Amino acid sequence: MPLGNGRLGAMVFGRVAQERWQLNIDTLWSGGPYAPENPRAHAAIPRVRALLADGRYADAAALASADVMANPLQQMAYGTAGDLFLQFEGALVPEHYGRELDLESAIARTEFRDARGAHTRSVWVSSPHQALVSQLHAPQGALNFSLAYRAPRRVKYISPEFQGLATELSGRAPDWLGVEALEEGRSPVTVASDGADGIVITGRNEKGPGIPAALSFAVRVRVISDGEVTSTNGRLAVRGASRLTAS
Repeated sequence: MPLGNGRLGAMVFGRVAQERWQLNIDTLWSGGPYAPENPRAHAAIPRVRALLADGRYADAAALASADVMANPLQQMAYGTAGDLFLQFEGALVPEHYGRELDLESAIARTEFRDARGAHTRSVWVSSPHQALVSQLHAPQGALNFSLAYRAPRRVKYISPEFQGLATELSGRAPDWLGVEALEEGRSPVTVASDGADGIVITGRNEKGPGIPAALSFAVRVRVISDGEVTSTNGRLAVRGASRLTAS
C-alpha cells in the first residue's frame, strides 16, 4: 500500500510475521548538485541549424549530440531510504485477514485474527509532523518483535522486451508466516541507539552517471509502548506489549 505526504513516502507490505516499510525521501537521489548545461551549446546551435538547412541531417545530429545535449546525458537516479522490518516473534497463521487503504484518511490498515485474538496495524505519513507513524494493537502481551533496517539495494530492472505477466498468478496459498531475507544493502550505513526507545540510521547516497555521491540521509525511529522497549547497540526490541506507536 503506498503512503506519502508529498515529501516522505512509504510502501507498506502488510505481512503477518514480518512487516516491511520501504521508505522514500523526495530529495534522495544519486550523485549530487550539478549543472548539466553544455557550455558549447550556444555556439553550436546556429551550426546545427545550418547543417539541417543543407540537408546534412546525420552531421547535424552528431554535432547536437556532442555540443548541445546535457552533460552528463543521463539524469540522476531516484533512490529509496532503505527498509524497516518488524520481525514478530511467535506469529501464528491468521484465521481471518484483511487490508485496506482509506483514501479519505490516507491510512493503510492491516487487520487479522489468530488463536490469541485480534491484531490491528495502522500506518500513515503525517504532513504536520513530517513523519511516518504506525499504531499497533494486539492481545495482551502479544507484541514481541525486533526492528531491523536494510540499506538501499541496487535495483534490478527487467528487460524492456519482457512479455510475461506483471504479477505472478501462481494459485498457491499465501505463505502467511513467510519472511524476507535481510541481506546487506548496497550502501554503507551506521545504526546507533538514540535514547532508550529509539535508533538513528545514517547513510550515504550512490554516485550518479559522472557525478560523485554528495548526499547523506538519516532515519530516526522511536517507539512508545505499554511493554518493554530496549535499544542496545543500534538494535531496537519490544517485549510484552499490547499497543504501541512507532514513528
